[in-house]
Amino acid sequence: MLPARSVLDGVIEELAHLRAEMIAREAQARAVLDSAHPSCLQSARNLIHYVALRRHDIRDLQERLAALGLSSLGRSEGYVLANVEAVLEIALHLAGAGPLPDRSRSDPVSFAESAALLNRHTTQLLGELSGPRDVRIMVTLPTEAATDWRLVEELVDA
Repeated sequence: MLPARSVLDGVIEELAHLRAEMIAREAQARAVLDSAHPSCLQSARNLIHYVALRRHDIRDLQERLAALGLSSLGRSEGYVLANVEAVLEIALHLAGAGPLPDRSRSDPVSFAESAALLNRHTTQLLGELSGPRDVRIMVTLPTEAATDWRLVEELVDA
């Protein structure tokens, strides 16, 4: 049984609005993106999309998406725009509309790219894995730790 058309139309409208805002914010940040290192460009774009999404309280939308059996966008941090576009395209299909007209234009980070980027950036930042577990630990210290070795020793001892 198909969902109520008004629910579906509301979901489509809200997803389309979120998507448009993500794309607009990326365009607004073009100068910053142009200065990003090529190896960080996709991640920088995705961060802009993530911030655009999180500027909204999407809890109600998430409930409606879940009720439709669709992704609630809750675990899409690494591929935000791709996830929004995929869910929007499915909602459009459920409504009997055509595919997303300009999906390929946005070229978002995909799920597979997201995993590869996370792995590469984690290794660059924290080094190779040292054992069989996929765990790395990063610790931040106060500025005083740069000059007070006793503080560091006490932390390690503790």
